Amino acid sequence: MNLPHLLGLDNPSGGVYLFLSGAGGILLPWLAAGALFWWHHQCTVHGCYRYARRVTAAGDRACRRHHPEPKPGPADIKAAHHAMLPLYRRRTEGKP
Repeated sequence: MNLPHLLGLDNPSGGVYLFLSGAGGILLPWLAAGALFWWHHQCTVHGCYRYARRVTAAGDRACRRHHPEPKPGPADIKAAHHAMLPLYRRRTEGKP
């Protein structure tokens, strides 16, 4: 079996019809879903098409380059942990 036959491109009744009802019917929805996911998760800065994982305080999506706050490092996480320890100890004192 050859590749054009497998993709449905060698039929004289219409290669586009067979492509859309065959391999295209499987590929095109996945491509559309990927494009839609990317469109809703891209950076809100005009002209930046990067994936925006982080959300700003205003609710806008921003990529690593355009986010106003730097990504917290291990020292920042450790400092935040030690800042919360007294509060945690106060809440758990006297409980069995």
